[in-house]
Amino acid sequence: MTKLARILPILSRSQGITIHVNDQALDLDAAGPWRLNYRIGWLAKDSYEAPRRPKKILYEAAVHMAAEDLADLIDTASAVSKEIVLTVGNGSFKVTAASEDLELAAKPSTSIQIHSESRNEVSAHVLCNYLGSLRTLMDKCPTVKIRLGSEKPTRFDFFYDRKATFSFALSPRKPAGPQRDEKTKKSLPRLGATRFPDFLVYLASSAKGESPHVLQIAGLESSNGDYSRLATMLGMITYERDRLQITRAGLHFVNLLKSDMDEARLWLHKSMCDRIPEYSIMINVSKRHPVSTDDLVRVINRHAKGTGRQPVLAHEVLTLLGLATWCRVMDRRMVLSYFGKGDKRD
Repeated sequence: MTKLARILPILSRSQGITIHVNDQALDLDAAGPWRLNYRIGWLAKDSYEAPRRPKKILYEAAVHMAAEDLADLIDTASAVSKEIVLTVGNGSFKVTAASEDLELAAKPSTSIQIHSESRNEVSAHVLCNYLGSLRTLMDKCPTVKIRLGSEKPTRFDFFYDRKATFSFALSPRKPAGPQRDEKTKKSLPRLGATRFPDFLVYLASSAKGESPHVLQIAGLESSNGDYSRLATMLGMITYERDRLQITRAGLHFVNLLKSDMDEARLWLHKSMCDRIPEYSIMINVSKRHPVSTDDLVRVINRHAKGTGRQPVLAHEVLTLLGLATWCRVMDRRMVLSYFGKGDKRD
């Protein structure tokens, strides 16, 4: 879909378009001053298993609304989370998005058509990036019909006047296994250690703080807010009035970065030892000799039992290892063991 979005502006200026579909690819022939042929291959592997005949699916609910309103909603929700939840129930339609301490709930203020054959609420999870790639199409089509079904692909029918209907079926999110209690347990951030100082330096230069969305656009924050979470864990930032503000501890670290890099690395290492138990355990276990990532996961999770802390995953341990590497508390032999020719399973 993202590939199609890149060529839609060109196709919209063509005098005519011919579409051919086969098992290998989608072929698009555009007529104009040049005869253009685009070939979009199907994904060989896709973690979302879409049905071969999406139009044969029976849906429990549908919403018919202006495509322009949907486009505005995607822009708004993408500032909160990369995923939105569409819900139909009790004769109403709502859209929600959430990430960490930021939540969005939206309901249409204009009249829309809602149809539901279920007594219960029907919800579907959709990635904003997928819908955002259809922005050009939304601008061209007056209305869109959204079809929802439990554990079914979410279908979007864009009506281009009375000339054509463009249908897209976005696969449902697969179950992610046992769910964790997010109210009492927090997962560790997943981030690139070398970018964390840049994140704080930028905030230190913003007298009034900065919104998470602006930081994401600047490439200084992940879509899940991982850099903000780590900085919050270390007491380096606070979240006030929808903006991230750097604290005295954060400013102290930034000043060390500018004056003495070795002291900055040591300060960050001590802070993580004091505030992140998993990091401290990892350092103690790895002091004498390299341990496999799987063994580190087992040891850390064994210590976490009965503490109310969330079990760590392999990628989270690798994040901690990356931070320890940046702080230079691991020698070259250990670094190569984890990130070089060592444990290839991760």
